[in-house]
Amino acid sequence: MSLAATAAQLALWRWDLSRDVIWVSPQGRKLYGIPDGEVVSRQRFLDAVHPDDREATQQALTRALENGVA
Repeated sequence: MSLAATAAQLALWRWDLSRDVIWVSPQGRKLYGIPDGEVVSRQRFLDAVHPDDREATQQALTRALENGVA
């Protein structure tokens, strides 16, 4: 899966809600400008999203949490 994601230049991420820590794939870190080793919280992730997309992304995360989808 990692090889396919790298070849397709996909940014993968997984959010550990209980710790508010997001794992981001190496390609995702590169695309979002997040240095290796930097802990990524929800807010840090949102800060990396393009400003035009930030509000919609925040709303999608909030809806997922409210609906138990996250």
